[in-house]
Amino acid sequence: MNPEELAPTNHCPASLEHRASGLRLRPAHPGEAETLSAIAREAKGSWGYPEHWLSQWQGALTISPGFIASGLATVAVDQNEIAGFYGLEWRDSILWLEHLWIRPAWMRQGVGTLLAKVAMNQAHFLGSPKLYAESDPNAEGFYLRLGGRRVDAIRSQIDGCVRIVPILEFVL
Repeated sequence: MNPEELAPTNHCPASLEHRASGLRLRPAHPGEAETLSAIAREAKGSWGYPEHWLSQWQGALTISPGFIASGLATVAVDQNEIAGFYGLEWRDSILWLEHLWIRPAWMRQGVGTLLAKVAMNQAHFLGSPKLYAESDPNAEGFYLRLGGRRVDAIRSQIDGCVRIVPILEFVL
């Protein structure tokens, strides 16, 4: 799908109720914070990380009602099920793709690509010349296929295992 096709008539993708591939995109609601947090944890867990690692990452995987209330979180819904979501966050004058999580049952069906393209479209509309994403190492290939470019990396360690977490840039 062409990202331009995703631009709603009011030019604000976050308020878009658009049907694409059977999904409806709409703003996330603060009351969905617990559900979105569960999706983030489930998605992260689908890469085979040990449960105690997921517990250590719980803070980063928790979506707060306040984050959602910022108005920069969008969900993809099929009937009444949230298939995935993204959330943008301003850091100085640049937007970051703070969250992009897909329920494992919906992975590899184009939901992530759709949400990422809408997020890029929204960031562009909001005046950000670039969009940055801190990627799980397992998701880097996905972001590279969407036109991202690795511009940095964060070295971390957990249980003696070194992790290189890529930082990707999308020029909008």
